[in-house]
Amino acid sequence: MSAGPIFMILKVEEPALKLITKGLVLAAILVLLAPSAALAADPISDAAAGLSHSSVYVAPGTEGTNADTAGLLAARLTANDGIVLVMLPAGATSALGTDLSAIASALSEKLGGGKIIGLAVGNQVVGFAPSLPANVAADQMHRADSVSNDPITALGTFAQNIHIWQGENPTPAPVQPSGGSGSGAGFPFWILALLAGALGVVFVGLFASGKLSGSLAASSDVKHHFNAPGPVKDLLDRIAAKREQINDPTLARLVYQICLDVEHYFATSSGDTKADAATFAKSLVDIDAIVAKYIDVQDNRYYWRKPDEVLDQVKESLADYSAYVLDSIKNGNDASLREFKLKAYVLAAQREATDTDTRSYR
Repeated sequence: MSAGPIFMILKVEEPALKLITKGLVLAAILVLLAPSAALAADPISDAAAGLSHSSVYVAPGTEGTNADTAGLLAARLTANDGIVLVMLPAGATSALGTDLSAIASALSEKLGGGKIIGLAVGNQVVGFAPSLPANVAADQMHRADSVSNDPITALGTFAQNIHIWQGENPTPAPVQPSGGSGSGAGFPFWILALLAGALGVVFVGLFASGKLSGSLAASSDVKHHFNAPGPVKDLLDRIAAKREQINDPTLARLVYQICLDVEHYFATSSGDTKADAATFAKSLVDIDAIVAKYIDVQDNRYYWRKPDEVLDQVKESLADYSAYVLDSIKNGNDASLREFKLKAYVLAAQREATDTDTRSYR
């Protein structure tokens, strides 16, 4: 065969070779770009990176957020509380799935497993913390979500619930190991157990008789003195004391957090202390009244025609007031403090005679 035909064959195949070469180059480029594209589409990695220098991460484009959202949430955290708050858009579930607990678990692993995570994906929220006893974080988030109208409020309330839980459950000091031949070796510790049991019986007896419960309530009434202008301080002390009589623990925590937030407002955000004190005093008088009303309905349901409706109205009003205080803190000196008006029907609700009041007993 002469060189001519061979040359013609190669010339015919040259366009095909170019296409193959371009295809291989394109495939190589896609292979190189694939890892970085996957990383960019991983909301968990983005959140973990953001939390490397902050305790709050709000993903760009998350519904209902703005430039102030991260700062508002950060204001609900304290140094060394171990809490991180994360907000992701609803669309993140397309990449991560719809199981929020699994998403929070994956994020926890990225963060080393030691953080208390409050996570919102769209309008759904979850609490996750392997460092706390089982279900504590999830329960505190459930409580927060039940009194909140949006995920931002739920995350802030979750943080306050965790702070209260941490205060009620301080981390115990490490127990020092005891040697077998120390000075305590051979001591009959069963005697201490008997004494502790006897004291427990006495304690229960006193509590049941009411002698101890009154003193405990009195001591808890003064366990926090609020720093605020005169009339506001007195009202905060009074409202905080009433929370001890509220049976709903979530609502009791909300009442106490309102007091803390008003105190925080005067410490950081008040532009005119005298005017702001007058404004807050006016609204806190109403708050004090409806908290007292809630306790009355709770303890004397028989005297109210629709007790559950009144209780729900008070809860809603307290949630609204909590949001008002937080909004006032966020606005700070940027705007004058606006007045808060409770719904008239909440203040107007009174005891009513029920149908059973007309019963005669023989």
